[in-house]
Amino acid sequence: MKQNVTMQQIADEAGVSTATVSRVLTGHPLVSEATRERVQGIIDKYHYTPNSVARSLVRRCSNTLGLLVQDVSNPYFAQMYIHAEQHATASGYTLMMFSTQSQEGEQASVQRLVRHGVDGIAMASATLDTLQINEAMYGAVEELSARLPIVLINDPVAGCHAPFVAARQDEGFAAAVNYLLALGHRRIAFVGGQEENRSACTRCRAYADALTAHGVAVDPRLVHLNGFEAEDGAQAMARLLAGENIPTAVICYSDLSAMGVMQVCHQQRLRIPDDLSIISCDNTYLSRIGDPMLTSIDIHPGEQGREAIHLLLQMIGGGEVPPETRIASDLVIRGSTGRAPEA
Repeated sequence: MKQNVTMQQIADEAGVSTATVSRVLTGHPLVSEATRERVQGIIDKYHYTPNSVARSLVRRCSNTLGLLVQDVSNPYFAQMYIHAEQHATASGYTLMMFSTQSQEGEQASVQRLVRHGVDGIAMASATLDTLQINEAMYGAVEELSARLPIVLINDPVAGCHAPFVAARQDEGFAAAVNYLLALGHRRIAFVGGQEENRSACTRCRAYADALTAHGVAVDPRLVHLNGFEAEDGAQAMARLLAGENIPTAVICYSDLSAMGVMQVCHQQRLRIPDDLSIISCDNTYLSRIGDPMLTSIDIHPGEQGREAIHLLLQMIGGGEVPPETRIASDLVIRGSTGRAPEA
């Protein structure tokens, strides 16, 4: 005989969240077999079935997907969107994109997409790209991913059950350091990002580890995690040139950061790469418009966007997807790097 139990009661008895119970009910692939069996046993014991609203969430189909990016004016996210839209369109889906701008905007945009009845959401989350995770957003993503396909275009976050798509940022930045060391550089600076940002920490750590592996001490005076914009790169470069240990090479968090670094170099009449080598990251069109063009770490934002849509479509179709998909990074060598002045 069916007992009048709630999903919360089943979750409490199984020692899991309601999101996990919902995943078991909908056949979500990202649940361990042991957890699935434990929860299913309790569901069977009480003959529990989800209500009609929950069932309709599973069955609905609008042929519309959502994509959340942090700032579409940034060429990195624009490139991600273009490739995601191309793949969605080729697969018969319409892609709705929101540029969130802030953590508050991100939560509001998720709610708007849900109200529009999208079949799945891909998101490059600013909230989940911080070392101090916003618990409210984390919980919202967990609850939503239990009843709607979600793919996060972020480095993996412990305990988050949505699948992740991310570039191998550490490999790209290690390759950049190794390349500069081979050119004779030893005073190599790192510019851009913020200390509380997960991506910035990953990139800076890869830079520091690569230097250490070659017996080169990391000079904290050459590390400036002061922001993401071009003006932040310019401020960092001005401070580096005013310091005692002036670098012969700079690795930048992004193409945007590198724009500011190059601006100051031109103002100070520094020759690139004769006086200073510069490596950027993202390999967007910005890396190809300067003189010289920038050597850049390509972490393939377009491929990240395309793969996120590919995974969403697999999930919508009932297929299993890996919990983590990594995109290779490549160092694209152009004219902004050369041998160290004293080499």
